[in-house]
Amino acid sequence: CIYYGTEILMPGGYDPDCRRCMDWEKAEKESDIKNLLRELASIRREYGVSENVIITEENGVFVYINESGNNKIKLLINNTDYTSVVTGIKMKPQSYCIMLNERVIV
Repeated sequence: CIYYGTEILMPGGYDPDCRRCMDWEKAEKESDIKNLLRELASIRREYGVSENVIITEENGVFVYINESGNNKIKLLINNTDYTSVVTGIKMKPQSYCIMLNERVIV
């Protein structure tokens, strides 16, 4: 889920910490996270969401797989400080990769 402030990585927590004021100045600036969220939203609009979702971890990399019809979307997130290889993709430290039908698109 994308919540209010996600696009600027705004911290928050349980009530009452969940009601921080939005930093509109920061929200208006472009950032890598905003571009990633746009790309993910575009993929979801185009390919939909299915109930056939697999979430796992390989070599320290978070792997999210969504199969919908003939399409398989993978989101790989390497949040480690080392390079890791997952499903044949060499992931740099602190990086992500989006694949559609085994083809890297982001």
